[in-house]
Amino acid sequence: MLLKILFKLEAISIEFQAWLRLKQKQQIEKLIEENESDIVELKTQNSYLKGLLKNYAGI
Repeated sequence: MLLKILFKLEAISIEFQAWLRLKQKQQIEKLIEENESDIVELKTQNSYLKGLLKNYAGI
């Protein structure tokens, strides 16, 4: 009987670990998406600033 309870607890633990890994994966994917958006924005700003520098250097 004790062994049966231990196996049940182990199964619950494995299920919880899988759920936790899924949540961690979702959080990481969300952070990656946010970072990619930030990278695009920074590249746009960088291009704009390079253009400004070229204009001022040309004066």
